Amino acid sequence: MTLEEIFGFNPNCVKVEKELLSDGSIYTGEAKIINANYLPNGFGKKYISKEVEITGFWRDGYMNGVCYINMHHSMVTGHFVNNRPDGWCFSVDKRGFIFGVFKIDDCVCSLGDAVTWMVRNTDGGLKISSAKKQILIGEIENNQAKGFHFMNNGDLYVGTDNSNLDKTGYFFKFTNDGYIQIGYFEHGNFVKRLSPKDVVEANGISSSLLTVSIDTNKKYF
Repeated sequence: MTLEEIFGFNPNCVKVEKELLSDGSIYTGEAKIINANYLPNGFGKKYISKEVEITGFWRDGYMNGVCYINMHHSMVTGHFVNNRPDGWCFSVDKRGFIFGVFKIDDCVCSLGDAVTWMVRNTDGGLKISSAKKQILIGEIENNQAKGFHFMNNGDLYVGTDNSNLDKTGYFFKFTNDGYIQIGYFEHGNFVKRLSPKDVVEANGISSSLLTVSIDTNKKYF
């Protein structure tokens, strides 16, 4: 396994600040130089227009890993492969939200009812920890991080983490191989299986908002 595969970026990349790229966008972050052109490679933010900004992880100029697309009146957060959603994603616009499995821009398996309890109990803010390779859609207060914790490897934890963002707490974990784990985790490791109701209530939320049964034996993609 190469260093690029381990860390998600080329260790020989450079840092650029508001660099004009060949596609006309403005980029700040990690990049590498190919044929005298900068290619986003690692973590960074691309300003495409007044309406579109993308923050997340890149490889060879393409979105690869967890990314947040801000279109001002809407947003998409989730795992991307070669610029396309691929796996667990969360989309919000003026009509509401969609959560589930996305493939090539479309939600092919909607699981919004499984996360309504969290959607209704966070402010939906954006928090990014590039060092820990994750994006949180939610809130951090009183040394707790509550919301949707999208990991660069394609995992998603829904629940309340500690302030170190090391995934210790009670979560619904949507795994990068298509399964759902529900219970208590320590440092990202699944320690104890619990009922969905118990996990929701451990997050300080009424389990009445959990309106769907969840099949933890099913492979969703």
